[in-house]
Amino acid sequence: MTDAQPPHTVTINGLHRDGTVCPMTGAHQLTGTGRAASRACAAHGGRRIQVLCTCGASIPAIDRLDAVVTKAVHHARHLRELSFRYIVDDGDGPQPMLRVHTRVA
Repeated sequence: MTDAQPPHTVTINGLHRDGTVCPMTGAHQLTGTGRAASRACAAHGGRRIQVLCTCGASIPAIDRLDAVVTKAVHHARHLRELSFRYIVDDGDGPQPMLRVHTRVA
C-alpha cells in the first residue's frame, strides 16, 4: 500500500510590510506579548503571516497558532468536506452551531 501524495502543498509564510520575507525565527521570533524579540521586524514595518497554497489561495492569519489551524483546515479541505460543531453563547444561552467547509479543488 502506498501513500497518495496530497494534491497541494500548504505553507506558512511571514512577510514584512515592506515586502521582504520574514524568517520568523531568531531576532524575528515573537515574544509572548506578540512583539518581535528585537527591532528586526519593526525595521521592516512589522510583519504579517499568510498561509499560502499551491492552489493559489493566500489566507491571512492573525498569529502563528491561527496560521497552523488555517493550514490544517485548508489542507484537509483539499481532501474532503469538513464539518465542525461549535457551542456558541450569544447571551440567550448555549446554542449548537454547525459549520460545513466544502471541499476545494
